Amino acid sequence: METANLRGANLSKSTLIEATLIGADLREASLEGAELRGAYMGRADLRDARLNGAQLYRASLYGANLKGADLREANLNRTNLDYTDLRGVDIRGARVEIANFDFVDMPYRVVQAGPFGTFRTYITYNIDADIIYCHEFGSFEGSLESFKQFLDRVCPSAFPDGSDNPWRQEYMAFIAMCELLKKIKLPE
Repeated sequence: METANLRGANLSKSTLIEATLIGADLREASLEGAELRGAYMGRADLRDARLNGAQLYRASLYGANLKGADLREANLNRTNLDYTDLRGVDIRGARVEIANFDFVDMPYRVVQAGPFGTFRTYITYNIDADIIYCHEFGSFEGSLESFKQFLDRVCPSAFPDGSDNPWRQEYMAFIAMCELLKKIKLPE
């Protein structure tokens, strides 16, 4: 389906695992809940597409235009988003651990680090919107301050034997870095 014209198509809940959709026109398409794991979607036009809840694990969206797309709750783990246009994209609740964001056009600054914690997951922080995404403890999404309060409840600073909790230290180091980055105001 390379360079296919699927503009406005309803592909919700479709199974398109490892599909080749390079350069496809998927503007305004509905791909809600679609299985797109490992799909090749480089240079695809996905402007205003609805991809909420889509499984894009290990997909390649290299150079795709995602401007205005809805990626809420999508699984973007290990997805290649290099050279994509993410302006106006809604990624609330999306999983983005180990996603590639090189040379991405987006209206906010994002920092990602890891692996952290007992499950060795990655944490993503949207600096400008003050939203942190962490899937170590189920699924956390909130401000940096609320994440600190959340950690106080679920990740003690010491183990019952009194030894330091190294996972807590990892999280606190990440928080300290994010707090410093948040203070930096870039020129418009």
